[in-house]
Amino acid sequence: LGEIPVGTMIEAGGYLLIGDEQVSGDLGVEPDVIMSMSLGNAGSNAEGIRIVDCNEPSIDTVIYGEPLNESDGWRDDFGNVPTSFAPKPRSGQSTGRVPNGSDSDDSGIDFALLDFTSPWGANDAIQSCDGATDIKINEFMPNPDSEESSADETNEWVELYNNSSLEVDLSGWALQWGTSSYGSEFVIPQGTSIAPNSHILIGGENVEGADVVVPEEDDLSMGAASSNADALRLLHCGPGVADTVIYGPSDDDGIAENTDEWEDDGGNIAVSIAPKAVAGISISRRKDGQDSDDSGSDFMLSIQSTPGEANPEVECQSGTGTIKINEIFPNPDGTDGGSEWIEFYNTGMQAVRLDSWTIETASSSWSSRYSFPAETIIEPQSFLLLGEELVPLEVVDLTTTSSLSLGNASTGLDGVRLKDCPGEVEDTILYGKGGAVASSDEVTFYDDDGGESFAIFPDSGLSIGRYPDGEDSNDNRADFQSNMQPSPGIENIENASDNDENINPEVPSKGCGREPSGGDSPSKCSYVYGIPNAVWLSFLFVWFRRRKN
Repeated sequence: LGEIPVGTMIEAGGYLLIGDEQVSGDLGVEPDVIMSMSLGNAGSNAEGIRIVDCNEPSIDTVIYGEPLNESDGWRDDFGNVPTSFAPKPRSGQSTGRVPNGSDSDDSGIDFALLDFTSPWGANDAIQSCDGATDIKINEFMPNPDSEESSADETNEWVELYNNSSLEVDLSGWALQWGTSSYGSEFVIPQGTSIAPNSHILIGGENVEGADVVVPEEDDLSMGAASSNADALRLLHCGPGVADTVIYGPSDDDGIAENTDEWEDDGGNIAVSIAPKAVAGISISRRKDGQDSDDSGSDFMLSIQSTPGEANPEVECQSGTGTIKINEIFPNPDGTDGGSEWIEFYNTGMQAVRLDSWTIETASSSWSSRYSFPAETIIEPQSFLLLGEELVPLEVVDLTTTSSLSLGNASTGLDGVRLKDCPGEVEDTILYGKGGAVASSDEVTFYDDDGGESFAIFPDSGLSIGRYPDGEDSNDNRADFQSNMQPSPGIENIENASDNDENINPEVPSKGCGREPSGGDSPSKCSYVYGIPNAVWLSFLFVWFRRRKN
């Protein structure tokens, strides 16, 4: 790499730091020797660094990274092909001897990964910092608006919570985040503190009420973790890790899609992670500051974003199999957006709280769409209707401003499932068009019995529903009728026609069963969002009469 300048000394028991010209910006002080460096990252092969004296004999050698072949040419201090290697550091990590200066000429034994650099200090020194175990990442918004990625800029935020009874100085603490490694960092400014049992909001320039404003050039830019886990962590002044959140998708068994092998605060590769980001919905702790070092247990999609304020406290109940997806409306007349709804039915004899229970929908994979607010209760033998914004308030019990994204089963099977607060599947419906292939090489969905039974996708303006209400044999084809007259929030109406007629339905050449005509010419049918107004009026008349009875 270069030659150490004449006259350079290293004291007995002392250190000499050689660094590139930009190192001072990270350390805040100048290295002892500035030298242009190009150390390899050992991405696919082993890399090495060594010291040679003025007569060129090797004084010390470190080979780090992946095992190598003899043809790679690396040799240890004895001229042998090495069989033991120092670990390969990830972004932000260093590789160091532990303890300092230990040398058995076996790189794998002598060196360890260090999460934090320790220039001019002992590699195994215990780092300490007031409040290091008390300050937690409490809530964060990594995806303000996925529909328009530019809308995320300067709108992301992170809320911290102080679990202690003392004020904590956060000067020099830092947030780090990344999609495959911790590649970005924001250092909390000097003079920033957090009061006891209180919150502090760190956000971009467009975040209203932020206590610490992140300049646009240091924009948070957290990942949305759409296909693989992303991570966010808080570093204390030790330096050291105060808190870590890993979030993203998980498979049907709840195992994290964590191919980058993000580690939790216990130093273990995380297998249980917080849910992946949904546009406009924050990820928050179930209870302020409560931390088990398991992101999957501690965090949920927020039932109500509360930047800088207390999170709604959740009573987390396990399901007992009594709450059923009773009816769905995936194919409103005209444009689906804003008019889809899901009806639930409590078949049991006890009321059930749905705090933090979640709705997931699937086309190519399962994705979280909604989390029930705290104190949501469904009474025994009763219905609860969740609808999008255009569903009339007279019918709906809960309205979601985001899309439920009930698919139209255009390429195979789509599905809806309900998970309880601990994350176990309570009920599932799969549906598809007549002749659909239940599974493919790319994706397989299963019903609650481990099979691939599915209900038939309905015609425009009609629903899929259980008959009788709550009937569940875990066979979707047997339990659900298609092309039902929608009955949101009340008893389902038996479909007089046999579902087998819907497997290969005739497509009318004219009339209201066909698609809206193209161009500017008016259609003979009334295509509006959701159920047409006249139908809603007729339905509401029946609905009020039946509810009074």
